[in-house]
Amino acid sequence: MKSCTASLFGCVARGAVLIGVLSAGPAATLAQPQTEASTPVAPTAMPTAPLTPPAQGAGSGVKVNSLLAGVSAATCEKNIAVLTGKNTDQALLKSADVQALASAVPDLPTCGAIAADSDALCKILPTGEAGGKKKDDPRQSCRKTWAQFHELRKETGKPFVTEVQLEDCRASKDSKPYCDAIAEAFRTGDPDKCPHGPVELMCKAGVTLDPSFCRGPGTTTDDEVKRCREDLDKTRALTKGLKVMAESGQPLDRQFAAAALGKPDACAPLAAEAMSACTNGTAKAPAKAPAKP
Repeated sequence: MKSCTASLFGCVARGAVLIGVLSAGPAATLAQPQTEASTPVAPTAMPTAPLTPPAQGAGSGVKVNSLLAGVSAATCEKNIAVLTGKNTDQALLKSADVQALASAVPDLPTCGAIAADSDALCKILPTGEAGGKKKDDPRQSCRKTWAQFHELRKETGKPFVTEVQLEDCRASKDSKPYCDAIAEAFRTGDPDKCPHGPVELMCKAGVTLDPSFCRGPGTTTDDEVKRCREDLDKTRALTKGLKVMAESGQPLDRQFAAAALGKPDACAPLAAEAMSACTNGTAKAPAKAPAKP
């Protein structure tokens, strides 16, 4: 079973509805069958990996970008300040070299968006629609990560779904009929509000984090059940909140959690990576100029 990354809510893979469930940290992706008559697939939680993949910076072998050739350190610092939200110069935000830098280190504007608790900085990233490969969408990935940390700020210690996850859910004809009911189940914490049908077990597993829902009727394999239970354990541990994530999470998650907690230097490691990419001219030009906000 192909799984969704970046905690998609409402992703469809190989005909199965996959709904990502977030519990105070990296999401759990739970799989269910295509129809009620199909063989159920056990809910499977994502491992506790960074919420977004690390950006490719100066050391990743990217080609030198002529847009940044000869850019001074002072200019690089200004560009980085824009991407972290410390400089709100809109004209500079739309400049080609800032866009190139954002594409080279997309985690930096993501960190800035989390710090500002706004997805505005995500809009500078390319949409990933060039060449028809919409799945590679840095802008949407940024928005998903921002939305997750927006919810984590509430420190409820409970599973939740984000507005961006709901957007994805409603965009799929397979998952759309279930979106509102699933959202209500998570909002209220009431598994009895989960919709009946092919998504019922995964909804209940996500709302309750109860591993007994990992095994459905039919031929769910022992390996799938084991993986589901292990990943739910990892997800449950993350309900301890942002402070614990900032201290003991994955490296990228630590920076994002610190940004959500309002720590002024939270994005500094990413800013250093961006400075290296900028001063060495290794930032790639964006695949597609982002639409104007």
